[in-house]
Amino acid sequence: MCVKQPILLCVVLLLPACEPSSSALVVDVRTDLSPTLEFTRLSAELWALEGDAGALAIDSHDVDPSIDYVSGARAGEFETSPGEYVVRVMALGADGRIATERRVLVDVPEASLSVTVLLTRDCQGVICPAIGGDPRATECHGGICVDPRCSDLAPAACAPETCSTAADCAAPACVETECVLGACLRVPDDAACPTGSCDLMTGCPETSSCSDGLMNGDETGVDCGGSCAACGPTCTDGVMNGDETGVDCGGSCPVCPAWATGGWSGCNRGTQTRSVTCESEGVPVPEVECADAPPAASRSCAWVEDLGIGGTMGIASLRNNTRGDCPSGCPSCTGPSWTPAECSDHCLALAMGGADRTCIVTNCNHDCREYAGHVNNHSAPAWRTFWAHAP
Repeated sequence: MCVKQPILLCVVLLLPACEPSSSALVVDVRTDLSPTLEFTRLSAELWALEGDAGALAIDSHDVDPSIDYVSGARAGEFETSPGEYVVRVMALGADGRIATERRVLVDVPEASLSVTVLLTRDCQGVICPAIGGDPRATECHGGICVDPRCSDLAPAACAPETCSTAADCAAPACVETECVLGACLRVPDDAACPTGSCDLMTGCPETSSCSDGLMNGDETGVDCGGSCAACGPTCTDGVMNGDETGVDCGGSCPVCPAWATGGWSGCNRGTQTRSVTCESEGVPVPEVECADAPPAASRSCAWVEDLGIGGTMGIASLRNNTRGDCPSGCPSCTGPSWTPAECSDHCLALAMGGADRTCIVTNCNHDCREYAGHVNNHSAPAWRTFWAHAP
């Protein structure tokens, strides 16, 4: 019986040692990154201080845009045993890449422990430890490399501080600032800008005005149109205004397209022709660009038609003046020495034979022309007939 009691006592004493104590580690995060815009997911990992067996536990979740991450939000919770651990918190973008991250060394006691990890925008792109810096400063805090123990649990490890109050955090007027553990958090306040957009570096964009020398806002021209005063005439408004002589041309605008004509051709059986093109500063353009009607490309002209045959003829010329309708009949104007004036009031058909000259009318359907020339025939009895045609 005495032997059994010690054995029973040992069992009772060993039972507590068979159940290791458990501790709760709560990890919170504060960041000035914009949820859903600059990061879409938070991931908290618990790592052993020694060894490389990978993360002991992972708590990952999507961000909630309704949560104020500047003031603080839960990143993860872990059940673990007392001891030293490394907590890694990552802000992940929509593409799964790390926007920024931070590792914190914590010593978990037997009781529960809560630690706040600070993720600042100005740590993006910072590599720690810095070249030539303290090799123990492996983590970024407020844009500088610090000891991994830096947290709200060990603020002294966060030195050197970059701020002591929010006033030390330089930023544009529309950016709200806060100093946390000696690091600046900067959050843009879009509502503080008339345009509804605040830039962290430049602040509110310059608002458009009707006197800034730029075409911006709802303006349709430089400092005019839209909510500004109506724009004056321009060479591109599609309207003939100002000193223009055509739509967006003439006056102080480019020269308007105009019709250009070539010289008249010779008289070809009563018709003369010329080239007609629409041109802009000497360059042909489509005819529709010339606003007015095109000038005539042809016209009638006076001409003499040789209807006869035989004989050697001299010169017949006509003056370009119309005498009116042809009268009925035609006076005789025969003889070797008649003058052109004797037949000046009639449409002419000259039948010449030998020394005799006879003015006859065979067709009165032409305008009367004044004959102002002479016809010589030295091959009697050959004859020729000429019609004088009016333009």
